[in-house]
Amino acid sequence: MKINIENHVGYLIQQISHLLEQLYNKNLLNEDLSISHARVIYLLYQNDGMTQSELQQDLLIKASSLTKLIDVLVEKGLVKRETCQEDARSRRIYLTDAGRKKEENLHEIREKTEAYLLSTLSDNERKDLICMLKLLKNKIV
Repeated sequence: MKINIENHVGYLIQQISHLLEQLYNKNLLNEDLSISHARVIYLLYQNDGMTQSELQQDLLIKASSLTKLIDVLVEKGLVKRETCQEDARSRRIYLTDAGRKKEENLHEIREKTEAYLLSTLSDNERKDLICMLKLLKNKIV
């Protein structure tokens, strides 16, 4: 029996994720950032001063991968590391002034990319899609 993989949810989600990352990376070229870097910055816009452990948990990536992302962002002058006062073994990550100045541009890029992606869906379909994706995520987590 021949299986049509394009009807499998996991395959479709992986394909969409890959294509969406490519689209975000293309749209972020002028900012000299990748979507991986932007994800760290987006989280810091919401909660500046997160620990590396908190960022790692939210991004669902390895500690070594996050360290490399933060190293690049420090090198670009967009974030800084500070020793956590509560636990000297932990580091908190803060946006620099330059990192904060990118917020409007990064927000526009995110909105533009999302609008393009969702333009074929009605408002109700968008809400339903978000609801269904959250249900699937919560089932796995």
